[in-house]
Amino acid sequence: MRFAVLPGSTPAGQGPILRDSLALSDVNGVAEMGVRATALGDRGVVRASLVAQRDQAVDLIVRGTTRSTVASVQPANPGGGDTLIIRGFGLGTVASAVSVAIGGQQAALLGVAADTLVRAIVPACLPNGATSVTVRNGTRQTDPTPVTIANRGSVLALATLQPQVVTDTALGRGCIALPADGGRYLLVPHFASAIDGGPPAPPAAAVSGYSLSASATVSLAAGGAGAAPVPSPPPVLAMPAPADPAGAFHLRLRERERDLARRLTSPPAYPIEPTVVEPPAVGSRRTFQVIRNIETLETGAVEMRLAYVGANSLVYQDASPPAGVGFTDAELGVFAPLFDNALHGLAVNTFGPETDIDGNGRVIVLITEAINRLTPSSACGRFIAGLFYGLDLFPGERGSNGGEVFYAVAPDSAAAAGCARRKSDVRFLLPATFIHEFQHMISFGQHVTLRGGQQEDIWLNEGLSHIAEEAAGRWYESRYPALSGRTNPDQLFPDSAQAFSPPQLQNTYRWLQGLRTAGTSGTFYSGQGTLEERGATWAFLRWLGTQYGEGVFGRLVQTRQMGRANVAAATGRPFPALYGDFAAAIFADSIPGGPPRSAMPTRLSFGPDRNLRRIFARFNVTGPVQFPVSFPVAPDTLRAGQVVGGQLPPGGMQYTILVTPTGGPPVQVRFAPTTGTAFPAGVGAQVTFVRLP
Repeated sequence: MRFAVLPGSTPAGQGPILRDSLALSDVNGVAEMGVRATALGDRGVVRASLVAQRDQAVDLIVRGTTRSTVASVQPANPGGGDTLIIRGFGLGTVASAVSVAIGGQQAALLGVAADTLVRAIVPACLPNGATSVTVRNGTRQTDPTPVTIANRGSVLALATLQPQVVTDTALGRGCIALPADGGRYLLVPHFASAIDGGPPAPPAAAVSGYSLSASATVSLAAGGAGAAPVPSPPPVLAMPAPADPAGAFHLRLRERERDLARRLTSPPAYPIEPTVVEPPAVGSRRTFQVIRNIETLETGAVEMRLAYVGANSLVYQDASPPAGVGFTDAELGVFAPLFDNALHGLAVNTFGPETDIDGNGRVIVLITEAINRLTPSSACGRFIAGLFYGLDLFPGERGSNGGEVFYAVAPDSAAAAGCARRKSDVRFLLPATFIHEFQHMISFGQHVTLRGGQQEDIWLNEGLSHIAEEAAGRWYESRYPALSGRTNPDQLFPDSAQAFSPPQLQNTYRWLQGLRTAGTSGTFYSGQGTLEERGATWAFLRWLGTQYGEGVFGRLVQTRQMGRANVAAATGRPFPALYGDFAAAIFADSIPGGPPRSAMPTRLSFGPDRNLRRIFARFNVTGPVQFPVSFPVAPDTLRAGQVVGGQLPPGGMQYTILVTPTGGPPVQVRFAPTTGTAFPAGVGAQVTFVRLP
C-alpha cells in the first residue's frame, strides 16, 4: 500500500505527518501506517492506494486531537512510598491502558479519573534529586514533567503480590527497608543486562571487560548496618566454544549474515511493484547453490526436481538422490501442505510477511541430501536439520540463490548420505524446524532487506524462533483441547503439538534447574545458545506476549531496532523494568497459597494456558528422571542479620525468601558486590521485591 497526504488538503506547513510512504499488508490483507498531527485542530486527507492499482484507493480524514499533557504533580518533592497526584488532560480513563514512570521506573497505579487525574505510588529508593514523571495512555505519552525526589527513609510497603523493582544504587545506599511484621518477601537479585550485537567476545576480552564485571559474585544482605557481605573471589566468566558442530555451523551462518548486512550501503534490490509469476510445473528441474562445507560455508551446485507446488511454497528434492534418500511425491502431497498452509500463515500472522525478492510469491523448500552430509558421522545425535541463509537475499553475491529458500535434511534410512534418518523422524522434526527457520527468514528480510538495518541480536532472534515453534503448538492445542488428540490421556499436549510446545517448556525447566550451578540466562548466549539459554529467552518472550498481546512479536520483527532497545521500543517500558517483573513472575505466578489465576496480577502472570508450576509438576510425574522435582526453583531463606550470596552472569537471577521478624525496627536490605563498593555501570544490577501471601 502507498500512503500520501493529498496536496491542498491541509494548510501549507501544517497537517499530518506520515511515518512512511509504503506498507506491506499482512496475511489478512491489513496494512498499517502511523500518522501524527502537528497541532490541535490540524486537518488533512491521507490517501491509501494499492501500489499496483493506483485507482483502488481510499481517503482517510485526519484531525489533530488533544495530546496527553501533565498540568501539575503533587507533591513536588515526593519520597518513596508517597502517593503522587497527577493532573492534566488526556491521561486516560481505563486503568489497564495507563502507566506512570518516575525516574524511568514503573510506579504502582492507584487509579484514574475523568481523563484528568491519575494517582500512583512513588517507587522506593529512587535516587534523590531532579527526575521526571511521564504518563502513558495507550500509544500516547506525555512529555516529561520535572519532580525532585526527596527520600526520607520510608519503609517499603507492598501489597500482596505487588512487584517492585529497585536498582542497586538505591540498595547500595541502604535506603530499602521492609516492615517487621512477620511478612514473607520474595527477593530476586538479577542483572538486567545482555550482550547485544552478536556472539560473545573471546575469553581474554571477556575477562578484562564487561562480561567479567557483569558476572561478579554478589551478595544480598538483610539486617542492621553491621551486616556485611561474605567475601569470595570474583568468578571468571569463561566463554565456552559452541558444544557441537551444528551449533558452531549456525553461529558461522549468523556471523556471515551480519557481515553481509554491515557492508550494505543501501537495502538490497527489492521489487516494489508486485509481479504475478506462474509457478513451474511439478517435475521441472532447477540448479541451486547449497552449502557443501560446514567450516568454510562454500556452496556447490545441486540439481533439484520440483515435487510439490503450493500457494505459498515450492518443494524441491534431489533430482538424482542415492537409493532410499528423500520422500515420494505422494508422501510430500500429504506432508508439504502443512508448510504451505498452516505453518506459513501462522508465522506471517505472528511476525509479519517474508520478502519476495525473486517475485515468485512463494518460499522455496529444498529437501536435499547435501544438508545430511554437513553433519559429521561423529555428531549424529545433534545434527543440522534445516537452515535459512541470509546470503540468498543478496542476489548479487556469489553462492546466492536470489530468493527465499529453506534447506532441510532428507530422509535416509540406509545412511547413504551420512547419519541414518528415518522418514518418520524427519516428518516429525521438519515442521518445527521449518517454522523456526522461517522466523529467521522473516526477521532478516524485515530488518535488513526492507529497512537496510542489521541482523537481530542472537539471543532475541533465537528466542523469537522458539516462539514461532510454540505458535504452531498453540494452534494444535486449540484444535485438540484435552482430552482429545492424545495417545495417552495424561498428556498435557496433543500428539500433533509434541514437536512444538513441550521442548520450549522442557528447556525452561532445565534453565531454572541449573540457575545456581550453571548461571545461564536468557540474554547472554554461549555461542549460538544452549538449550537452557534458549529456554530462558523463550520464557521471557512468552511472558512478554502475555503482558502486551501476541502483536508484540510482530513489532519486535518489523523494525530496525535490535536487542534490549528493540524490546523497550516494542513495549514502551525500559528493559530493566520488564526483566525485573519477569524474574519475579517465574516464581510468583500460581504460587501456592496465592489468589486464583484469574485474579493474579498481570505483571506476574504467564497467561491462562502456561501455568509453569502445573506444567512442571506434570513433567515430574510423567518423567521423574529428567524432571526430578515438581518446581525447579529452590530459593534461599534469609533472615535479619544473615547473608546469602551467589554468582550472576549477564541476564542471570537468583531467588531468596526473606522472612521479617514480628515487631522491632524495619529490616534493611543491601545489594552490593563483594569485590567493591558498587556494581560496574551497565550490568543492570537490581532486585525485584514481592510480598508473598
